[in-house]
Amino acid sequence: MNSIATKLRKYLPNQPKIKIIPDPEIDHMGQIIDEVHETVYGYLEVSSSQELVSFHLDILEDEDTHVLINSQHKKLNEEEIMAVGDKFANEFYSRPVSLSGLFQWEPDTYLVIYEEKDQELGLLIPNTGCMVNVDIYGHVTSASFLDVDYKLLFPEIKINSEEAKELICQESLVQLAISLEEKPELVYYPIHDIAGVSVDGKIQRSTELLEFDTKSDQPIEKVVVEFSMEELLGLAESDQKIIEEEQTYWMRNGEEEPVAIINKEDPQHLFYQSFSEWSKDAGTLDEEVLRKRAIQFLESVIGNVHEKYVEEFQPSLDDFPFTEEEEEDLIDLYESTSTFLFKRVYNGIPVPPYSVEVRIGKCSGIIRYAIIPVISQEQLEEVVQEKPRITIEEANGIYKDTLTMKLVRSVDHIQTPSIYGLSYLIDFPNGLHIEKINAHTGEVQFVDSGLIREG
Repeated sequence: MNSIATKLRKYLPNQPKIKIIPDPEIDHMGQIIDEVHETVYGYLEVSSSQELVSFHLDILEDEDTHVLINSQHKKLNEEEIMAVGDKFANEFYSRPVSLSGLFQWEPDTYLVIYEEKDQELGLLIPNTGCMVNVDIYGHVTSASFLDVDYKLLFPEIKINSEEAKELICQESLVQLAISLEEKPELVYYPIHDIAGVSVDGKIQRSTELLEFDTKSDQPIEKVVVEFSMEELLGLAESDQKIIEEEQTYWMRNGEEEPVAIINKEDPQHLFYQSFSEWSKDAGTLDEEVLRKRAIQFLESVIGNVHEKYVEEFQPSLDDFPFTEEEEEDLIDLYESTSTFLFKRVYNGIPVPPYSVEVRIGKCSGIIRYAIIPVISQEQLEEVVQEKPRITIEEANGIYKDTLTMKLVRSVDHIQTPSIYGLSYLIDFPNGLHIEKINAHTGEVQFVDSGLIREG
C-alpha cells in the first residue's frame, strides 16, 4: 500500500508525507495518515493485487488537519483540470482510457470520467475506466476504478442512425402527467422505458434489458376495510396509544422504544413503521393476501383509493437473491417483506413521483413500513380545469425533433453485464435532456446534466 501512498501524495492538498494503515477488520481497506501530524487524511480500498480501487479524502481545513486554506492555491481552468485528471488516470489505471465527459455540479468541484475504448469502432465502453473528482485548485479529492474484464461483440450493423431515429419515432415517447414540482401544471414527460434501437432494427426497452416481466398498471377495485389500523400494524389491545403534534406512537408494557410509529413531522409525507414481534417459525402468507392487506391499509389512511390510485407493477427481485447465509442473518433481525407500489392518478392522469410504497411482513401480514406522499386536492383540481392545448401528437413531435440517435457499446442482457453489443441510444445535443414539455405552451424544460465537455 505504501507504493500507492508515494504516487498519491502529489495529488493531495499540500502534498503531505503520508502512509497507509491497513484496516485490521476489513480486508483491502486502509486509512490515509499524515505521517507528520498523525491525522487521518482519508480512506482507500485496494484490490487483491494491491491496485487502487477507490479513495476519498476526509479532511477539514483547520489547525487539527494542518491543511492550507484553498484560497492560497491558484485556481485552474478546465483544460488544466482535465490535465490533472488525465495524469491521475494514466498513473493509476492499468489500461489506456479516453475522456468520456467532464462534469461540474458544484462551483469548486469537477468530475472527470474516463472509459476504455473499442479500438476497432472508436466507441467508448461503459462501466470501465475510472471517475476522478478534481477540485478547482487541482487536488484530486476522490477516485474510483472499474478495471474489469469484458467481451466485445461485433453484430452486423444493418441500419444507420437516421434509420434508427425513424424506427424510434414510430413509438409514443411522451405521456401526459400532472407536475407539482414547482407549480401545479399539466406536462408531457418522456417515457423512459424506451432505451434505444438495436443495430438490426429492434426497439429496446429497459424492462427487457433487466429481463423483468412487463405488466401495465392495474386499477384498484372498491375496497372494504376488514382490519383496524392497530391490527394492520400488529398491535395489541394493551399497547398504549400516544398522540403528539408531529407523531402518533404506541408503547408496549416493559418496552423502552415504541412498537409502532406514525410520523407526521414532514408535511409532505406520512411515514408508518411497525416493530411488532412475529413468529419466525410461521409460514409465509399468500401474495394475494398480502396485496389485499396493503390496499386496505391505504384505504384506511386515504379513502376512496379506487379513484385515486392504480397498482404499479413491482418487478420481482428473486433473480438477485441474498446468499443463504446473508438471508438467515437478515431474517433473525427483520421479517422478510413484500413491497407494493401504488401510483397516484387524478382523472386518469398520473401524478409522478407521488407513489405510495407499502412493505408488509410475509409471515405476519403486518405493515412494516409505508411512505405516503400528501397531495393537495385543490392543486389537482386547479391543474385539470383547462384541457391541454398541446396534443400528445404535437408533444411527441417536439420531443422527436430534439433527439438524435448515437451508436454506442451497450449491454444487451443484465445477466451478462460484461458482454457488450451495439445499439443506437437516444441522445440530446450538449447533454441537455428533455425533462418535460408544458402541455399548454409547448415550452421545453431541459435537465442540465452538468456536462461541460464530451469525449
